[in-house]
Amino acid sequence: RRVHGDLTLPRALMAKVFSFIKGKKVDIEVTIEGTEGRRTFKTPSGDDAPLFIGDEAIVGSIVATTKKPFEHLGLRISFIGQLELRESKNDPIIFVQENVEMPAGALDGQHRYPFNFAGVEKKHESYTGANASIRYFVRFTVLQKYGDVTKESDIWVHNYNTPPQEEAKGLKMEVGIAECLHIEIEYIRTVHHLRDVIIGKVFFLLSRIKVKHMALSLVRRETVAVGADHVSERKIIAKYQLMDGEPVRGECIPIRMFLGAYGELAPTIAKCEGKLSVRYYLSLGIIDTDDRRYFKQHEITLWRSPQDSNMRELGAFKDALDLTAGSAGGL
Repeated sequence: RRVHGDLTLPRALMAKVFSFIKGKKVDIEVTIEGTEGRRTFKTPSGDDAPLFIGDEAIVGSIVATTKKPFEHLGLRISFIGQLELRESKNDPIIFVQENVEMPAGALDGQHRYPFNFAGVEKKHESYTGANASIRYFVRFTVLQKYGDVTKESDIWVHNYNTPPQEEAKGLKMEVGIAECLHIEIEYIRTVHHLRDVIIGKVFFLLSRIKVKHMALSLVRRETVAVGADHVSERKIIAKYQLMDGEPVRGECIPIRMFLGAYGELAPTIAKCEGKLSVRYYLSLGIIDTDDRRYFKQHEITLWRSPQDSNMRELGAFKDALDLTAGSAGGL
């Protein structure tokens, strides 16, 4: 530590100060090739990241420009995939990293450094949530004695999969309140790709309560492990009204939800690096005339199919949903 009067400057702060001063000596530009025409997604920092599929090679170049020559302790080009948790943002979990190292030397004028990260496994999809995010990026580092100079450029990753074995399994369940309400809920499948249509029905076997309306919600639950605790965030992705008014015994209400209308959907994440899970649920809610609420939910699994790639047609799905579902109900 360096002491000035009654002020103590820890080494980390000194490194930041030197990084600011010395970082002005070099301008860095990271260029990733083949991004023209690709879809882009917003990163946690708000930048646009081009979409890459699976294990596509990440090819490009770094251009470093200096006005005055200066010495460095080495140069490094890295491709990194990491899980960032809100509670420990400065301590990410890196699950893939490949480096290209260059020896110490001097930078003078403009230099170009190509890179080609081919065959790098990208086992997790990119994701941005309330308390966690999964990022992939290229980082260029100028190693210095006090405070390295870095520049990053993000990409977005999607992974196509084959249908899960349990895709064809349906679900039928009976729920109710003794002598008041008895319904049967049926869904054709509980596993869906991201442009699938959820199809099912609600059958009223008994209804002695005065129902005001019934609605179906698609809910995303993000769970992050923080030490021995878990932090969960619940978000309603979609919600629409199935029925308005009191049903009669034997009435059957059809269910049809177009998943392709909701561009923010991502595949289910069972457990990313033992820290993050993202699961989806269908929640059926009934409200009676006394504003009492009755809910029943079950988990569904979402996966990404190659046919999910043409997401520019989302508007057509959204229009179809608005026409068939009617106005959204608030449960």
